[in-house]
Amino acid sequence: MINFKKGSAPRCLIQKGNGTTQNYIVWANKWNAKLMLTPPNKSWNWYIYKGTSVNSILIEKLRKLTDSHCSFCDNYAPEADSDSIEHLLPKMIFPLKSFTWTNLFLSCTGCQKRAKGWKKYESKIRSVLKPDIKSYSFEKYFYYDTRNGEIIVNKIGTSKRDQERADLTIKHFQLNEFSRPASRKGFHKRFYSSGSVTKIKTGFNINELPYRSMYQ
Repeated sequence: MINFKKGSAPRCLIQKGNGTTQNYIVWANKWNAKLMLTPPNKSWNWYIYKGTSVNSILIEKLRKLTDSHCSFCDNYAPEADSDSIEHLLPKMIFPLKSFTWTNLFLSCTGCQKRAKGWKKYESKIRSVLKPDIKSYSFEKYFYYDTRNGEIIVNKIGTSKRDQERADLTIKHFQLNEFSRPASRKGFHKRFYSSGSVTKIKTGFNINELPYRSMYQ
């Protein structure tokens, strides 16, 4: 996870579509109303804004903010047909946050898969770290283990609360699952340079590499 500044919400969310209320509120209320039906209507859809699907507008802006990296695992340039919008506070549990800009992140499909047994952590969902918060930095909460490619909780100079949040974030996005550690280790070996100020070999742009936190 690399820190980035979220900035103001896109016009499609904050424009007052009905003349009095901003779209993100109107759309969230409609989604909440569907879930309140008996039985609930769980059919989710993105609205159309000026002829374009809202999620396409959001993905384009989020790609610019993250330099086309997944907001959480920092994999580079998720495929256009697989990257999508992650609701950090799940839209099924927090329907009124479903179109809130600060709750929406560019995410690869891997980071959207919920870990086995995740339901026991759902009450702590608000503790999952957000990369767009000013006080967040990778090195504050984590470090990269060059021996095995894993993301490890930083226990030096951090509070127990910080450590718990870091551990929860690793679990939530399964940052050490699948083939991610091996993938990170391979890329690190390929691009890392201990003799370079930027920590990457000459000729490479760090924003075009996956897992940028490895070079910090």
